[in-house]
Amino acid sequence: MTKKCPICGFENLDDAKFCSSCGYSFSSENSSSGSVTSGTSASQNSAGKSRLSRAFDLFMKNLAIVIPSVVLLVVEIILMVILGALAMSFFLFSGYSLTSLTVASILAHVMGVIVSAIIAVLYFLTMHATMYGAKEVIHNRNVDLNSTFKRAIPTFHDLLKPVILIIIIGALLGYIDEFLSILVVGVLSVPVYIMSASMIQGKSKGLSESINWFIELFNKDGSSAVVILLGSLFSLIPVLNVFAIPYTAELTYISVDEIAAPQSK
Repeated sequence: MTKKCPICGFENLDDAKFCSSCGYSFSSENSSSGSVTSGTSASQNSAGKSRLSRAFDLFMKNLAIVIPSVVLLVVEIILMVILGALAMSFFLFSGYSLTSLTVASILAHVMGVIVSAIIAVLYFLTMHATMYGAKEVIHNRNVDLNSTFKRAIPTFHDLLKPVILIIIIGALLGYIDEFLSILVVGVLSVPVYIMSASMIQGKSKGLSESINWFIELFNKDGSSAVVILLGSLFSLIPVLNVFAIPYTAELTYISVDEIAAPQSK
């Protein structure tokens, strides 16, 4: 006798506690419902642990999914080196008069804003491409760098509105406090993760729908919601983002696939 996994469709032995393919926990289906409150809570906690562990196992078994993030990190370093060289040249060739130094400072600042905006767009594009990679990993297919970006670029325009809004908010907050800017951009990036996963799964959600879904996730599986939020924040930190972007993408994809959107009243 076998039983079919409701997530990936793999046929498992009848006494299997977890899916041999994707790691889905069958215990959440068989948990007793003697107490409605405690039973629901236990089921939610079990599901949360299962999603976190499955995302981690998939990440460790398919490390090729970090390639887009590695490419992003290399591009970030190159752009920052170019920005530093340009800023230095502005000051070296401006002379030492107050007017020249002021102009050079303004030019360097403008270049910094432009480079930051480019890096932000590349970050969101990389996240979207990684989400396509997460789909391949979850369905036991090899991750192909060219394929993920080829599929991500044509559909990226559907994410541009929230991405541009986040970039503008981040730039404005950057004038006040750099840490505050990173914190707010990280939090606002969560709906973009959700929109990306939903789009790829054919469950397209708008910005407000994605926020409502995340609130629903927080109510049903707080641990996964918190990890997605932290992952979104760490995705903005160079080097850490090499690991944060793919893991957060996989966890978001799994969560969007398993948790239905809240019903509108």
